[in-house]
Amino acid sequence: MTPQVRSLNYLRDRGWVAATVESLKRFPDKKVPACHTCGAQKMVMVRSDLFGFGDILAFNNTNVLIVQSTTKANMSTRWAKIRGLAEARAWVGCDGSIAPVERLLAVHGWWQKGRYWQLKEKLVSPSDFELTRMSEWDEGEEDQIPF
Repeated sequence: MTPQVRSLNYLRDRGWVAATVESLKRFPDKKVPACHTCGAQKMVMVRSDLFGFGDILAFNNTNVLIVQSTTKANMSTRWAKIRGLAEARAWVGCDGSIAPVERLLAVHGWWQKGRYWQLKEKLVSPSDFELTRMSEWDEGEEDQIPF
């Protein structure tokens, strides 16, 4: 089971309506020549996140949530990517705008402890974008999504 499926199940079990918004796009592989007989081209599959940072879109009565789901070991890498995106800053309200509903952004990091899977959940706030070192973000308190 992938981290994305684990996050979907986690959110749905807590009453969120959630769906995968990551898409899979196909492009011709330019490294491999086309078939000389029929002209068919080998295709490459590329994953594309919503706004460049979202795997899952979820909502409940008061909130809209985008989740980036990964393994715990890759949380800092994903955060580095998110931190550089203007779309992510706009989503969490770094521009000072007031949204009609609370827009939340979370990074889910999954790891296996014995037989059981554990979740580290970090809710991103506008102040997180001002941190200068990744370790400051990674070592911060684990946040829980309000339900």
